Amino acid sequence: MRRYVITMTVALMMIAPLVISKLGYSHAEEKPTQTQEKPKGNVEAGKALYMVQCKRCHSTDGVPVDKIYRMLKANKVQLGSKVAQDKSDDFIRKSMTDGCCKPTNKMQAIKELTSEQIEDLLAFTRTLKQEESSKK
Repeated sequence: MRRYVITMTVALMMIAPLVISKLGYSHAEEKPTQTQEKPKGNVEAGKALYMVQCKRCHSTDGVPVDKIYRMLKANKVQLGSKVAQDKSDDFIRKSMTDGCCKPTNKMQAIKELTSEQIEDLLAFTRTLKQEESSKK
């Protein structure tokens, strides 16, 4: 009996990560998967596009618009925060084109973006990075 319990425990430990990864979204999956390099896009063009497409929910400086986030019951994340800026460029691109964030997809996809516009938006989003405040 003891051997059976040990065997089953080891089997579950080996299978559990695979099962969990197939079940869906996990915040752990949002860690950067690539080195973040200087975006290739045009910051000024990205800013102009951001003001049209993103400002309604993310405000002019990436600070969540309380009324919108409350209405959507979404978690507030400042786009310049470490949490947001630590996302990989690919994650941010995918969020723009496919919507974000599973399982609720509260951020709607922007389907009409060209690849150049995506790079421009990414370049502008990276300029919102906040300096880490000194510890008190």
